[in-house]
Amino acid sequence: MTKTAMVFGYPILLAGWLVDFIINAMVLTLLLLEWPKEMTVTARLKRHNATSTGWRKAVAVWFEPLLDPYDPSGDHI
Repeated sequence: MTKTAMVFGYPILLAGWLVDFIINAMVLTLLLLEWPKEMTVTARLKRHNATSTGWRKAVAVWFEPLLDPYDPSGDHI
């Protein structure tokens, strides 16, 4: 990667991670009524999709069509 790409890319990457962390820590904490165990929204939703039952799994499944278009594989959660 060139220095120019790093100078412009890393701040954008950091801002994206920060938004992800804030949404995980604030929004999903309120929606799922639990403290986060993971650092990212995706990791938390994947855990609930794989291991939870009931309404927490339903919340994870609800987010799936919102996130899938942004994953190159098309299967984000």
